[in-house]
Amino acid sequence: TLLVSFFPSTSVASPLASLHTRRGCNTHQHAMIGTVSLVGAGFGFGMQLYINALRKFPLLRNPWEHVFWTGAGVAFANWNVEFEKKLTKRVEIMNAERQAANSQFMESILKREK
Repeated sequence: TLLVSFFPSTSVASPLASLHTRRGCNTHQHAMIGTVSLVGAGFGFGMQLYINALRKFPLLRNPWEHVFWTGAGVAFANWNVEFEKKLTKRVEIMNAERQAANSQFMESILKREK
């Protein structure tokens, strides 16, 4: 992508751009999934550290608990992203329905005035 931004009109840019288009790759989406997973893993791991600190145990007392909570954090973060996408689609559908209902209502008001 660095070559594409520096040389947009050269032959180097078009094969790279068309390669991603042909494969159906969305690098932004892949980067977002990786970032969400890392953030979720950090929260899960940090939660286990916090739990051990509250209980005044050694921070890395049972390593398997850290692995479990790291995985749980990753799963929750990815689920949250998918849930947000689903809710966004539902809100868009509801807004389209409301706009259609409002336009019908306004048309009926305009017809009454004539």
